[in-house]
Amino acid sequence: MDDLARAWASPNVVAHYATHRSQPRDLHRSESYFLPGLLKPGLEVLDVGCAVGGFCALLRELQPDLRYTGVDISAAMVEEARRRYPKSRFEVCAADQLPFPDASFDLVLCTGGTLPMILEWREVLRECWRVTRSRVLCDVRVVAEGPDLEDIGRSYVKLAFAGEWDGRAVAPYVVITMPTLQRAVMALRPVPAEIRGHGYYHTVSEMAVTPFRDVCMATLCLSKDPAGVALDWDVPLPWPGAR
Repeated sequence: MDDLARAWASPNVVAHYATHRSQPRDLHRSESYFLPGLLKPGLEVLDVGCAVGGFCALLRELQPDLRYTGVDISAAMVEEARRRYPKSRFEVCAADQLPFPDASFDLVLCTGGTLPMILEWREVLRECWRVTRSRVLCDVRVVAEGPDLEDIGRSYVKLAFAGEWDGRAVAPYVVITMPTLQRAVMALRPVPAEIRGHGYYHTVSEMAVTPFRDVCMATLCLSKDPAGVALDWDVPLPWPGAR
């Protein structure tokens, strides 16, 4: 992930996140579908891929009484986050190697397109699941038919937010099929007791270089509970095997 860390440390990328994703109006539609109902007083939240920590301010505007921790692979991002939000905790780490014990947080967020920009997305999902004691909220890019695109040479996004693209800084743009997503979710241990999904088709960003013009932007809320599996699926692609 060294190349990815360098890409996310680009000054134009840091500058972009310094002015975005810090207010409730910046939430994606599927994030707005879940977050207000998940945020409770005293909640311990981990934000995976926190950038400069804008979600710290955003979440506290929705629920002032919560404890926020952010992690990011970019040291430049974390340095800026610590400057902006000195009372919150920020750590530099790879998302597939989170430096926390099992069940450390009530809610783990990996949204805003973070998971689709990591080739090791299965490992990241497992780590998010390991460190939550209750819920994981994450988003994925899904299509009806494969093959899965998990190769940065075939599908990537140019990291050019607040300036011209330098011709080098890119991140993967992972697009998977529903069976692939289902296998990854059902491989989690313990198996999620509740699987909620909300999503919609959307044209990919003009900065994405991928064979797909439109993909399903799906957000998943996975819950731990010993009661058994329940499915609440509001996504225009069926969960395999669901009736």
